[in-house]
Amino acid sequence: MKHIGQIFILLLAIFLCACKKRPNFPKTPEITFLSVNKQTITSYGVGIISKRDSVTISLYFKDGDGDLGSDDSNAGLNLFCKVLRKIENGYSQIPVYDTNKNFLYYIDKNGRFPSLNPDGRQGPIEGTLNYGPTLDFRSVIKDTNRYTLKFQIYMKDNNGNTSNTVETNDVLIENYSDIAVATP
Repeated sequence: MKHIGQIFILLLAIFLCACKKRPNFPKTPEITFLSVNKQTITSYGVGIISKRDSVTISLYFKDGDGDLGSDDSNAGLNLFCKVLRKIENGYSQIPVYDTNKNFLYYIDKNGRFPSLNPDGRQGPIEGTLNYGPTLDFRSVIKDTNRYTLKFQIYMKDNNGNTSNTVETNDVLIENYSDIAVATP
């Protein structure tokens, strides 16, 4: 009888340790900026060498009902990324003008990401999302070969709930010129 009591206590301890309480996140997604990393990518083509800077932005996310992202190719955007350039008095969005200097729009790097809940269950999810917007502003930023950017980012879930907005650290970007290579 003594062993039955010990076995019961052991099983109860294992059961209690195995039970993990589900987190209680709000249904509106929340994001936290983790890091922004820059890489310089070199491409080799026929008679030309190209360089460009690339960034990867890492975000921590949590969502109470697990409806972040979509695998539907017709789904709309779900990640919104405003690009800000450092200027003398602070930061400004990068405008794009037509040839007559008429304002057309501001550059953004909005996108979409796949479902972050691949098993489709309802309930809280959390994790890290890495986003890598393309950065080739040579046709827009012509006044310098080096400039500082930062990004403001938010996301929307499938029910239209909008997360908080986070801002990255500064990142120095270079406008490289393509180098023509003599071919034999």
